Amino acid sequence: MPVQLKLQAADAASAHLLLTEVGRTSTPGFNVPIWRIAYRPFQAQLKRVLVLSGLHGNETAGVDYVLELIQGLTGPVRSATLYDMDVLPLVNPWGYVHDRPSSWNGVDIGRDFTDFDLPRSQGRPPLPEGKAV
Repeated sequence: MPVQLKLQAADAASAHLLLTEVGRTSTPGFNVPIWRIAYRPFQAQLKRVLVLSGLHGNETAGVDYVLELIQGLTGPVRSATLYDMDVLPLVNPWGYVHDRPSSWNGVDIGRDFTDFDLPRSQGRPPLPEGKAV
């Protein structure tokens, strides 16, 4: 099942999950959303967690694991999940689709959090770009 369908199914299955599009990555012929899943167990004073995966597009195990994590969050709230979580399950969709570690322009997104060459590592949405993931 494609990533988008898994995320939509999890969103539909739980009141604690909310799927949103936080930006898009676009290159000629490739325009894909960057998704965020927010997990909120609706309890006060919880610590916040940020989970990122898919920074290196050719390292798919992290994306698979995070999709399983999200699926697990569709069930009842347990003490192990008492966190407010924001999850970006696929930070580098271009690399994921093309089986490349870097972005379309050769930037290693995982290392770019120190160089800040890309908008997403600057805390801004990716630049506008086209192919479904």
